[in-house]
Amino acid sequence: MFDHFTELKEERHQCRIPLSMLVARDPTAVALDSGIVFQYLCRMLMTHHNFVMRPGAHFATCHQVLPKGKGEITLTVRLTGQPMNNGRCELVHVLDDRAIDTLCAIVALALGRTDGCPCSEPFWLNIDDILALCQREKSHRAYIPRQRALVTAHLLIFAQTYISLHRCASDSPGYAHILTYSPIIELMATIPGKYQLPDGVLPWIACQIRVGDWLNLKAPFASLYAPVSRQVLKYHPQRERYAKRLGRYLSLMFRVNKRHSGGVVKRRMRVLLEQAGIKPDMEHPERTRHMVESGLARLAGDGVIGHYMVAQPGDRHLLELVEQCARGWWDIYASWLWTVAPPEHYELWEAEIRDAGYALSCRGGSSGSKSLASS
Repeated sequence: MFDHFTELKEERHQCRIPLSMLVARDPTAVALDSGIVFQYLCRMLMTHHNFVMRPGAHFATCHQVLPKGKGEITLTVRLTGQPMNNGRCELVHVLDDRAIDTLCAIVALALGRTDGCPCSEPFWLNIDDILALCQREKSHRAYIPRQRALVTAHLLIFAQTYISLHRCASDSPGYAHILTYSPIIELMATIPGKYQLPDGVLPWIACQIRVGDWLNLKAPFASLYAPVSRQVLKYHPQRERYAKRLGRYLSLMFRVNKRHSGGVVKRRMRVLLEQAGIKPDMEHPERTRHMVESGLARLAGDGVIGHYMVAQPGDRHLLELVEQCARGWWDIYASWLWTVAPPEHYELWEAEIRDAGYALSCRGGSSGSKSLASS
């Protein structure tokens, strides 16, 4: 859908939206929301296979139950007016790790505002802001039309995806309290670019957006701001998929666990993969083990995580089963407990977030920056 582009010979538009101050500073890490809603949002939007589209329906849905009775979250993608191909919506199929990178960049730009306005207020967004934050490669010092069009597709699908968070009322069985219902983002205005698709659609060079009310939820759904290395956004969505997903999840959990364990994350391999959005290849589990351990080594080498270790069982027989990939070895390996520490410069990243003039304290009237500093 986004593979071929033709360049218009007309002059560039005179209206230009300057790059964000966050992009101009070129930080090593950006601030993201470490709340459970954002984590589930990333996990649910990671692939189009999570969505179910019923025959004849004009929407696709994805439903998840939050742990510890916190409620249920439902994503609904409205497909009315979208091109269909053999009964499937092409727009939904752009959901992958690159879409999550775009979402992370949007949240980082919203939280990184320095104009004194709350992050819930509309703001102008240059398409190149997202590409620059994700450190996408340029061609002749400029991003190619295909890169801009893909970001445009991500923004379109986010604008048509509604997030519903509700929790069953304990005093009234059968009823639910709706905590939020809003699109992921709202598109307020757009400025077309100088390139067009074969079907005549013009990708944008800039747009005015507003992040949905889901970003303004109070604790425990969303309240803490986690520094995430931009290297995580830079990883290739296919070749370095394991490092990208593990790095994103662990970076958010460093912030969540900071008050209780100094940021150290302890997870059994089965839980780590599930919460990072990685589905093991049960036909070739040895490949999954190699990719996961290679991903962790890559993250440690790039400074995204600190030291990590696994608490192997003392039974030598079990160790031999795992090393020899004998029958049932994966269940043993998946039960091993892994400990991952934050990088040494994590405190420095947090200080940069507090001192960068972010609009964290303006978020929905909550004291985001205060909670970050007080932990």
